[in-house]
Amino acid sequence: MHYQGAGKDTPADRTQTAENVFTRTVTVDKVTGKVTSTTAWTPTDHTFGAETTPVVKGYTADKATAGAQTATPDELNVTDTVKYRPNGEIVPVDPDGHELPGVDQSSYPTDPKDPTKVTPDQPAPNVPGYVPSEETVTPKDPTQDTKVTYVKKDANFTVRYLDQDNGN
Repeated sequence: MHYQGAGKDTPADRTQTAENVFTRTVTVDKVTGKVTSTTAWTPTDHTFGAETTPVVKGYTADKATAGAQTATPDELNVTDTVKYRPNGEIVPVDPDGHELPGVDQSSYPTDPKDPTKVTPDQPAPNVPGYVPSEETVTPKDPTQDTKVTYVKKDANFTVRYLDQDNGN
């Protein structure tokens, strides 16, 4: 298995080997040195075992398991590549779609049990003076940013005083 895309956190490649898997008989004329007959390869293929893809914090893998590749006598070396992409972020925006300045964007955490997913129902970041349009976010694509609209808290209010002893 070959892993790529997670920078310094990219897992080391894993190798599976199988020796003496394919056999066949070749008959050679002892006088002339020429091959007189050749049997077919047995077996005709060999499938390597599957392995769970490692979880890398902050990245989403394109497959949960890797390996399970089939080698043949004609193609002995097979490689399964796992590609990691950075997780997306929750991006606070105003009602016009512009990013709110000075607000930290929170990256989705990778699901610790499934490297192809992020943890669902992530809380929208707290932005002082604003209210988010949704309290939690579960992205459709964990590698894409999700814009969450924030509106200013209503700063206008009316104070009414009521004199209760004479109704004025």
